[in-house]
Amino acid sequence: MKGEWCYFENIFTPEECQHIIYEGLKLPNKQATLGVEGSLTDNEFRSSIVRFFEPTNPTYHFIHDRLWKYAISANHDWFKFNINRLPYIQLAEYDESYKGHYRRHID
Repeated sequence: MKGEWCYFENIFTPEECQHIIYEGLKLPNKQATLGVEGSLTDNEFRSSIVRFFEPTNPTYHFIHDRLWKYAISANHDWFKFNINRLPYIQLAEYDESYKGHYRRHID
Protein backbone atom coordinates (compact mmCIF):
# COMPACT_ATOMS: atom_id res chain seq x y z
CA MET A 1 0.00 0.00 0.00
CA LYS A 2 1.47 3.34 -1.04
CA GLY A 3 -0.74 5.49 1.18
CA GLU A 4 -3.97 5.76 3.14
CA TRP A 5 -5.82 7.65 0.44
CA CYS A 6 -5.62 9.03 -3.09
CA TYR A 7 -7.83 11.22 -5.21
CA PHE A 8 -8.63 12.07 -8.81
CA GLU A 9 -9.66 15.44 -10.18
CA ASN A 10 -12.40 16.23 -12.70
CA ILE A 11 -13.99 12.78 -12.85
CA PHE A 12 -17.34 14.46 -13.50
CA THR A 13 -18.03 17.74 -15.27
CA PRO A 14 -19.66 20.56 -13.29
CA GLU A 15 -22.90 19.82 -15.17
CA GLU A 16 -22.73 16.14 -14.26
CA CYS A 17 -22.11 17.07 -10.61
CA GLN A 18 -25.23 19.26 -10.61
CA HIS A 19 -27.22 16.40 -12.17
CA ILE A 20 -25.92 13.93 -9.56
CA ILE A 21 -26.90 16.28 -6.74
CA TYR A 22 -30.32 16.90 -8.31
CA GLU A 23 -31.01 13.17 -8.65
CA GLY A 24 -29.55 12.42 -5.23
CA LEU A 25 -31.84 14.86 -3.47
CA LYS A 26 -34.80 12.83 -4.77
CA LEU A 27 -33.62 9.77 -2.83
CA PRO A 28 -34.75 8.91 0.71
CA ASN A 29 -32.41 10.30 3.34
CA LYS A 30 -31.31 9.20 6.80
CA GLN A 31 -28.90 10.24 9.53
CA ALA A 32 -25.38 9.03 8.83
CA THR A 33 -23.89 6.31 11.00
CA LEU A 34 -20.43 4.90 11.71
CA GLY A 35 -19.08 1.39 11.80
CA VAL A 36 -18.77 -1.45 9.34
CA GLU A 37 -22.45 -2.34 9.70
CA GLY A 38 -23.53 1.27 10.22
CA SER A 39 -24.72 0.48 13.72
CA LEU A 40 -23.26 3.48 15.58
CA THR A 41 -24.57 7.02 15.60
CA ASP A 42 -21.98 9.37 17.11
CA ASN A 43 -22.40 13.05 16.33
CA GLU A 44 -18.99 13.79 17.86
CA PHE A 45 -17.37 12.20 14.79
CA ARG A 46 -20.03 12.59 12.13
CA SER A 47 -23.15 14.65 11.74
CA SER A 48 -24.67 14.44 8.27
CA ILE A 49 -27.58 13.32 6.15
CA VAL A 50 -26.91 10.53 3.64
CA ARG A 51 -28.61 9.09 0.58
CA PHE A 52 -27.61 6.03 -1.43
CA PHE A 53 -27.29 5.54 -5.19
CA GLU A 54 -27.98 1.84 -5.77
CA PRO A 55 -26.20 0.22 -8.74
CA THR A 56 -29.37 -1.59 -9.83
CA ASN A 57 -31.11 1.67 -10.74
CA PRO A 58 -30.42 2.47 -14.43
CA THR A 59 -30.62 6.22 -13.73
CA TYR A 60 -27.36 5.94 -11.77
CA HIS A 61 -25.40 3.53 -13.99
CA PHE A 62 -23.18 6.29 -15.37
CA ILE A 63 -22.16 7.30 -11.83
CA HIS A 64 -21.34 3.75 -10.78
CA ASP A 65 -19.55 2.91 -14.02
CA ARG A 66 -17.33 5.97 -13.87
CA LEU A 67 -16.49 5.63 -10.17
CA TRP A 68 -15.85 1.89 -10.51
CA LYS A 69 -13.30 2.59 -13.26
CA TYR A 70 -11.46 5.02 -10.98
CA ALA A 71 -11.76 2.71 -7.95
CA ILE A 72 -10.06 -0.07 -9.94
CA SER A 73 -7.31 2.33 -11.04
CA ALA A 74 -6.73 3.68 -7.51
CA ASN A 75 -6.68 0.19 -6.05
CA HIS A 76 -4.21 -1.04 -8.66
CA ASP A 77 -1.86 1.92 -8.23
CA TRP A 78 -2.14 2.51 -4.48
CA PHE A 79 -3.82 -0.14 -2.35
CA LYS A 80 -3.71 -3.64 -3.88
CA PHE A 81 -6.87 -4.86 -2.13
CA ASN A 82 -9.02 -7.63 -3.56
CA ILE A 83 -12.11 -5.70 -4.69
CA ASN A 84 -14.77 -6.96 -7.05
CA ARG A 85 -17.72 -4.60 -6.77
CA LEU A 86 -18.98 -1.19 -5.77
CA PRO A 87 -22.14 -2.04 -3.81
CA TYR A 88 -23.53 1.51 -3.60
CA ILE A 89 -22.47 5.14 -3.60
CA GLN A 90 -23.23 7.36 -0.64
CA LEU A 91 -24.14 11.00 -1.15
CA ALA A 92 -23.53 12.91 2.09
CA GLU A 93 -24.82 16.34 3.02
CA TYR A 94 -23.14 18.47 5.69
CA ASP A 95 -25.16 21.52 6.61
CA GLU A 96 -24.34 24.21 9.16
CA SER A 97 -27.97 24.22 10.37
CA TYR A 98 -27.20 20.98 12.27
CA LYS A 99 -23.43 21.60 12.55
CA GLY A 100 -22.67 19.00 9.91
CA HIS A 101 -19.15 17.57 10.03
CA TYR A 102 -17.05 14.46 9.49
CA ARG A 103 -14.01 13.90 11.68
CA ARG A 104 -11.30 11.36 11.16
CA HIS A 105 -12.18 7.99 12.68
CA ILE A 106 -11.75 4.26 12.16
CA ASP A 107 -14.79 2.08 11.49
